[in-house]
Amino acid sequence: MLSTTNLELTHLIIFGAYAVQALELLLFPVQSEFTTYGILRRHRQENLVGLISQMMNRALLAALAAGTIISVGTFLLPLGLILVPEMYQQLVPIPHLHTPIAALAANCAIILGSCLTGIAVLQFHAMNSPRRSLITSGVFGFCRNPISVGLMAMVAGFFLAFPSWIGLFGTGVYMLNTHVRIRMEEHFLEQHFGAEYHRYKRYTGRYLPVTAGRISDGNLFQDSRE
Repeated sequence: MLSTTNLELTHLIIFGAYAVQALELLLFPVQSEFTTYGILRRHRQENLVGLISQMMNRALLAALAAGTIISVGTFLLPLGLILVPEMYQQLVPIPHLHTPIAALAANCAIILGSCLTGIAVLQFHAMNSPRRSLITSGVFGFCRNPISVGLMAMVAGFFLAFPSWIGLFGTGVYMLNTHVRIRMEEHFLEQHFGAEYHRYKRYTGRYLPVTAGRISDGNLFQDSRE
């Protein structure tokens, strides 16, 4: 079992992570036509059903919508558990994961994920506005989706902080939903940047760094329309 001090530290870290996310959304919103929401917004005047059907059928689209709802709930669940601790017993807890090692892993994952997301958001905001171009330097030179990786690390940390079977299910849905969304976004990036994005993919992992080499020139992949 964890001491009260350890629990309070974890709660403080979680509150800090939420505060960082709130500041990022308010002060440094990620505005890109190549995010999932940017893709849908960009094509709102077009045949949206026909556009989406190129990549997925309606059943998969419904599953993605449901997965998004579950993912949002999973991300916000720790806040509710801190404010209303009695809720935790309804989530079918996993007592074997209530250990100091799991708590330490949770704290590290939340802190590292929050830092990675913050750094990536600041870099994206600084380098990709107002132009629309691929960013290939900094954290984007090590993986193509550092913001999503940071958020996934945070969610994994949330699960370890409040281990439960329902939380495990929600975490799995979050990871799968993020993967599907990223694959959809990469589909449009390939269509837009063509060979430039294919080259970027060869040197940069989707989630983890690749050792074969990486691109460090942030100006290498400029939008050809500028």
